[in-house]
Amino acid sequence: KLFEVITADSGKIGLEILENNSEISIVISDMKMPEMNGLEFIKIAKERYQEKSYFMLTGYDAHEDIAKALNEGLIQNHFSKPFDSKEIQNSIMASLTKIKVYSQSI
Repeated sequence: KLFEVITADSGKIGLEILENNSEISIVISDMKMPEMNGLEFIKIAKERYQEKSYFMLTGYDAHEDIAKALNEGLIQNHFSKPFDSKEIQNSIMASLTKIKVYSQSI
């Protein structure tokens, strides 16, 4: 098993999961969710958990909000639906490599 996947039905539940699972290093959010959209969720999560890497799934083209989130470093990448699982896996692996290199250089 390459990754353990934990899912949440809303941004609020996602924040609770992050609070209770410090070992999570990668967060992938859908853009459209109940209670808050994916960017709102990631903004809150990143304020609390800056060390994690954040990605976005979207059924939309890379519209202005996602482009801005990429430019500001809020998210590392976004994936369009229907998504390519290999592309997501490669992005996660690249992110994990950066995390390990960074943590070893401290």
